Amino acid sequence: AVAAETPPVRVRLTRPFYLSAREVEVGPFRRFVAATGHKTAAETGGGGQVIDPGATEYRTDPKAVWTAPGYAVADGLPVT
Repeated sequence: AVAAETPPVRVRLTRPFYLSAREVEVGPFRRFVAATGHKTAAETGGGGQVIDPGATEYRTDPKAVWTAPGYAVADGLPVT
């Protein structure tokens, strides 16, 4: 396990939240973004969290957003 992921912490959920039964795919998410102008936390917060091979902690990468997560994206793949 990555050091940033340990130790496990027990939490209590105090209010309802939504959880999807399956992944959101790139194609539908792309259409949602086009229709609403939605920006993800990575897009508004300076980038996404990434971990480099051999590293023990995550870092923020301004280039790591759902449209370019570091590998080719296709409409049928899950949004990351």
